[in-house]
Amino acid sequence: MEANTHDEIFLQAMEKELKNDTEAEGPVRSGTVISVDNNLVFLEMGGKSEVVVPLDEFETPPAVGSKVDVMMTGDRREGVPIASKTRAERMGVLDSIHEAIRLELPVKGTVKEVVVRDNIPKGFTVDLGGDLKAFLPYSHIDTRRYEKPENIIGQKFDFVVLEKRGTSIIISRRVYLQKTVKKLYGKFFETHQVGDVVNGSVEEIDQNYIILSVEGIKAFLHISDFSWKYLSDFRGVVKYGDEFEVQIISLDKTKDSVKVGKKQLLPNPWENIENRFAVGDVIQGRVVHFRKEGAVVEVEEGIEAFLHVSEISWTQRVRDPKKALKKGAMVEVKIKNIEIDRRRMDVSLRELQANPWDDAEANYTRGKKLSGTVSSVLDFGVFIKFDDGIEGILRKEDVDWMENEVDLKERFKKGDKTDVIVLSIEPGKERLRLGIKQLSDNPLQAFSMNYPKNSVVEGTVKAIQEYGIVVALENNLEGFIHISNINKDGAEKTEDTLKVGDPIRAAVRYVDVAKAKIELSRKDLMQAEEQREFQKYIVKESGKTEAYSTSMGSLLADQFKGLKIEPEKKKTEKAESAAPKKTVKKKSKDTESTDVEE
Repeated sequence: MEANTHDEIFLQAMEKELKNDTEAEGPVRSGTVISVDNNLVFLEMGGKSEVVVPLDEFETPPAVGSKVDVMMTGDRREGVPIASKTRAERMGVLDSIHEAIRLELPVKGTVKEVVVRDNIPKGFTVDLGGDLKAFLPYSHIDTRRYEKPENIIGQKFDFVVLEKRGTSIIISRRVYLQKTVKKLYGKFFETHQVGDVVNGSVEEIDQNYIILSVEGIKAFLHISDFSWKYLSDFRGVVKYGDEFEVQIISLDKTKDSVKVGKKQLLPNPWENIENRFAVGDVIQGRVVHFRKEGAVVEVEEGIEAFLHVSEISWTQRVRDPKKALKKGAMVEVKIKNIEIDRRRMDVSLRELQANPWDDAEANYTRGKKLSGTVSSVLDFGVFIKFDDGIEGILRKEDVDWMENEVDLKERFKKGDKTDVIVLSIEPGKERLRLGIKQLSDNPLQAFSMNYPKNSVVEGTVKAIQEYGIVVALENNLEGFIHISNINKDGAEKTEDTLKVGDPIRAAVRYVDVAKAKIELSRKDLMQAEEQREFQKYIVKESGKTEAYSTSMGSLLADQFKGLKIEPEKKKTEKAESAAPKKTVKKKSKDTESTDVEE
């Protein structure tokens, strides 16, 4: 419950409580100290009446003649009335609390100790004076979170009374600050406008911003508005309590937002910059900061230029500018671009160096053999660097004729020397493609020329697969025999006729150089060999006519053994029986001719 939510009933209850306290204990009266003796303070109350007040109600013994407000207790000591300074103060505090609630004013108090319930800190007790205590919840200490709330013990603050029921009083410093700050913001917006110069002190520090206390309100200052120079971190630049003038650059009443800047009070170094710098100028600067994509170079107080990683070297592939440049180092650069509106300047380091790519086309002709050093190994290729700084790419497919999926990281190491051949060059795009396998002839191409179709090759069974066998050939080449081309007469399983390691002869069916594929056939070879044997037999017997006829007759007799010739119609048989017998040529099963008597 906040102060402004107390209704009239609550105020009336408080007034009744105060009235009862007054009637019970009498009004507050003022007396004069006449002596201090035996732990008692003697007061003269006017006339000849005197009262005594316990000395322990005073922080320090009062001086004779000083005035003290007291309230009668109704008790006596050796016939002398006893008065209480503490009760009078308590009544005064109650009066001030009543007034504070009615007028929505703050009350003062001193934080005394932590209140713990169930071993959990809940808040603090606050001494409001007059032996009157109030409770301050943890959440009401401040508008911001305290790292160590116990550090406020012993400090005196202003509070707002949230609730009072009997002797139980709950107060809040957070609500007081919120109300106070709200009023301060209202006053600030009434009395200030954008462009005003105000004084602030550092209250909070973050990497990219600081919060200033300006006339009781909080003002936001971003790091980009602190200085014309580039800053990466406020920490170490300012410290808590630092005071300096700032200019108001933004006001937002709806959000109670005030933004200020410090650099706006300093001369703008970008003004008239065109009179000092021009595109193409060679200037010196100091490396002051690094970004992921380049370096920031300070060329003048408040004037910073950007050096992109691609502008550091013609030949070196710079990924991290920190590895190519040192912070604080002086560098000579060339201005490439100036954008005054954006306060941006781009510079180049490499344009002051000789560009080896200018002569690359003459030095790296297609087909030229070169020796370079491996500068980096990636999954897709290897970068080879030459003495002039130019780097070329050796792609995976240009490493080995027979193995496209070569493990580059296993085969090449950074710093290795290697011979390569130039495959292509594009100086305008700074691209150089290299090859290694092109240094030697393609063994598959040579095989294709040496073994045309139907040529016989010899090899060894390297592997037996589901659909055929792999044959190891010369020069580490491999051929493949499909299962349909292994045997002429067929076998249930390939393993029944061939084993890994067996020598094997086969005929070349075709060679695909582009796909690095050699197709072989064992069946074609068998058929060709049978045909050759048969031809040899024919040639051998061709000079012996009689023997040839007899042999062929015997051969055909064997071929036609058991062959039945179906009888024709009777009419045909009679006609043929009347006709003279003649000898005709009839082809055998093997398509060879012989004499048959019909």
